[in-house]
Amino acid sequence: MVLILINAHHLHQGSDFCETGACLIIGQSLVVAKEGIMKVVRTVVGAIALLATFAASGASAQGVNLSGPWQCVAQCLAPQGSFAYITQYGWDLNLVNEAGVPSRAWIDYPGHIWVQRANQGAICSPDGFTIQFDSGTVWQRPQPVPPPLRSRG
Repeated sequence: MVLILINAHHLHQGSDFCETGACLIIGQSLVVAKEGIMKVVRTVVGAIALLATFAASGASAQGVNLSGPWQCVAQCLAPQGSFAYITQYGWDLNLVNEAGVPSRAWIDYPGHIWVQRANQGAICSPDGFTIQFDSGTVWQRPQPVPPPLRSRG
């Protein structure tokens, strides 16, 4: 197996260096390899690019503070409109569902939480305003109640 990494600036225009094997230019470097190695290199480079893109996106539940009250709006264990609560500590969560049952939970990957006691996952919306559980239950951030109007009496 042959794998050569050289600085691409050292190649002159029209060089036939890449005719001896498969070539891939990554940034300022040129990777020359036999075909089997080249497939691995392309796969690794693609995976790194995908991870970097996903980590930089707003889809990360870690980047959104999930702490606070949540209102159950669909397939609730208690009457619809009941409140649940989340306290977040980094990737760890303490959760009390709308029926008052506490559980540990955690962000197992960006945009997804796992609730231990319920043994189910949930998807967090990128804006952090909706959580949809595998069972179909949906929680949303409660809408703030506007202050009462004062009369000019």
